[in-house]
Amino acid sequence: MKLVEHNQKLSLWYAKPAKKWTDALMIGNGTLGAMIFGRTTTELIQFNEDTLWAGFPRDYTRPEALESLELARKLIFDEKYAEAQQLIEEKMVGKRCQPYLPLSILKITLKHRGVSNYRRNLDIDSAISTVQYRLGDTTYEREMFASYPDHVISIRLTASKPKKLNFRLEYDSKLESITKIEFINEKWTLTVSGRAPSYIDTYIPNGTVIYEPEKGMRFHSKVILKDCDGIIHNNGSYIEVSGATICNLIMVAATSFNGPDKDAFTEGIDEVKKCMIHWNAIQDKSYSELLNSHLKDYQELFHRVKFSLGDNPYTDLPTNERLKRIQSFKGRYPLLADVIQGIKKTLFRSKHKENVGFESALENFDDLNLIALYFQFGRYLMISSSREGSQPINLQGIWNNKVHPPWGSNYTTNINTEMNYWPVEVCNLSECFEPLLIMIKEVAIKGAHTAEINYGAKGWVLHHNSNLWRMTEPSFGSASWAFWPMGGGWLCHNLFEHYQFTQDKEFLQNEAYPLMKGTSLFFIDWLIEKDEYLVTCPSTSPETGFFDKKGRKHNVHYASTCDMTIIRQHFRNTIAAAQALEVDIEFQELLQEKIIRLFPYQIGKYGHLQEWAEDFEDIELGHRHMSHLIGIHPFNCLTQEKTPKLFQAAKKSIDRRIEYGGGATGWSCAWKINLLARFKDPQGTYKAIVTIIRNSTYPNLFDCHPPFQIDGNFGATAGIAECLLQSHEECIELLPALPTEWQSGHIIGIKSRGNVTVDIEWKNGKLIQANLHIPYNGEMVVRRNSRSQITSVTLEGREIPFEEYDKDKIIFHTKPGKTYILR
Repeated sequence: MKLVEHNQKLSLWYAKPAKKWTDALMIGNGTLGAMIFGRTTTELIQFNEDTLWAGFPRDYTRPEALESLELARKLIFDEKYAEAQQLIEEKMVGKRCQPYLPLSILKITLKHRGVSNYRRNLDIDSAISTVQYRLGDTTYEREMFASYPDHVISIRLTASKPKKLNFRLEYDSKLESITKIEFINEKWTLTVSGRAPSYIDTYIPNGTVIYEPEKGMRFHSKVILKDCDGIIHNNGSYIEVSGATICNLIMVAATSFNGPDKDAFTEGIDEVKKCMIHWNAIQDKSYSELLNSHLKDYQELFHRVKFSLGDNPYTDLPTNERLKRIQSFKGRYPLLADVIQGIKKTLFRSKHKENVGFESALENFDDLNLIALYFQFGRYLMISSSREGSQPINLQGIWNNKVHPPWGSNYTTNINTEMNYWPVEVCNLSECFEPLLIMIKEVAIKGAHTAEINYGAKGWVLHHNSNLWRMTEPSFGSASWAFWPMGGGWLCHNLFEHYQFTQDKEFLQNEAYPLMKGTSLFFIDWLIEKDEYLVTCPSTSPETGFFDKKGRKHNVHYASTCDMTIIRQHFRNTIAAAQALEVDIEFQELLQEKIIRLFPYQIGKYGHLQEWAEDFEDIELGHRHMSHLIGIHPFNCLTQEKTPKLFQAAKKSIDRRIEYGGGATGWSCAWKINLLARFKDPQGTYKAIVTIIRNSTYPNLFDCHPPFQIDGNFGATAGIAECLLQSHEECIELLPALPTEWQSGHIIGIKSRGNVTVDIEWKNGKLIQANLHIPYNGEMVVRRNSRSQITSVTLEGREIPFEEYDKDKIIFHTKPGKTYILR
């Protein structure tokens, strides 16, 4: 009996089982994640638990970093960049960051061959994954979901004919572990218990894996046969079920993690007890009770936003076939060819020619609601991977099947961690922000120690990589990525954005402002004088470099545009927060004095916004990082209205990046979507959206950087919202970058800064109506544009007056809890 009907418009579905991990379908509850292959002979379900990481708390601070700091600065000011970089990499960077790990794999051997009517489905409207097929006269179905309220993953196997369900269960882990079969509380249980390595060299393929005595995270997981009407037999290494019609499996898991400052082996919690707490809480609940509590919890969040771009004629096609349609248009480069093309562009300093036939591909992109599905899929991933009490989203979300995951599946804070949370506010999922807040609070504690030891500074610091143990020191490797003490400032922008969207003064006072002030204190001490300005030194621009005047390659300088923008924006945010709280007047004045003295933006010989303090040539003209443009997005210190010359110079910079192949794949393309939306470039934005779906999307809609990184999904989701609503300039703008191709559609329930909920409907590329649900008493400012020429504002059926000013804005008075209709 099917308890929930699929929402076809909001489903990812496939007519074949998954061959690869990036074909599998994902479910999650913030803490537990699963990848479901949907196979009919031997089903594979791969599990993760978000606190299962290698390593343990370590102190990687280096007193010699402080001892070397003045010499490094002198070498840079003397233009001895290579010597400075060598010194930094010898004395001032640290150790490798330890990785996130896979938990376990459940094998369900069914031996079903020659099946028909196969369908593998993920309904993101209900967060339920199903596999269904026929064999002979019997329909077999598996239904799976990850419950946040009950802390379990539920797997339900059924057969349409009595006693036709026969299968074998095996449970294992890639880590050092023991598998047992137990009979607990009259339930057959497969148990995997083990521990994580104390060290993994994850940046080398098949690098060193070390298990030390009494070190490493302990883990424990159970798969429990809860309701099974067949015969269950313990075969020692596996469980065999025969003659069943229905069988419900419950997966629970826990680790010994007891906080980032505790050794999880010697000071850890009892992971077995924690598992049993979760099991005991649900063992008397029926399947329908588990399902209903899951649906109530998930849909309260997911149903807040609805998005359509018109009719959807392709929902009858499998999702991978929908992708193939748009990926097979004339002129598409395969991903490898794109990479080769980018290398050639850089080597020969030649401009990138847009893919031949790309314009025709845009014209033929007629599956617009694949974009709507992709947007809602991003919201699904957010709810599934970041919930109160969970860890924040790492590079792979919560889904990882490798002991040596790409880049350690870490928290990379030179854009990726921040990008993961770009859609959380605008997409009306503010509750999912809490894990990032907790992480920032924890890294601030560790980062205060790092700031003092490495730099002799007050406040707290974070470099480009962190992990479960809240590493804040520089990681190992090139200074171009490892030496970047700006992560705290960028993460604090996410904190201030959360306040701006929610207007939660208690959060600002008790959580955000103390963290923001701490980062400001570090930046005050980190800045030094050069000529009449305050600069950072040593300074990098994440992962990129420059040619000096003699044509030599370098990565370190002073006052990179990225550094100075982060500090400028952070000081302004800290001042705004203090003003909102009416505190720290003298500190506000100090920060304002520092802002005035910061090294200014520079416009280079190409009319572009310089990435470096001097007008150097870039080593890689189409580099994936566009860190000098953060003032456009995600920050708001560069706008057409307030800084028109710098705004246009920044536009020239992104045009140059694109000319040389920049922003071609993954998270870089997602960033490009947001940047171009802020530049009010509808067609450029649309082209970037098509590019990420067409060139950088796996069959299961995971982002392909390559390899898989989830930040591209979240960045693109935020970018789609940025096309439809912007509120970063102290006003709301509707349809600011609406692509011409999106002729008609609607979006309901997205958020603007000021905690305003917004519904928008448009037709023939023009606004029909917008509903603004406003929680405050005051004034609302709305900017007009060619797509939203607002001529009337109504409240409760009556027109209300508004004033026009600044040529393109209107302003009207608001009352709390009212809905204002703009037409």
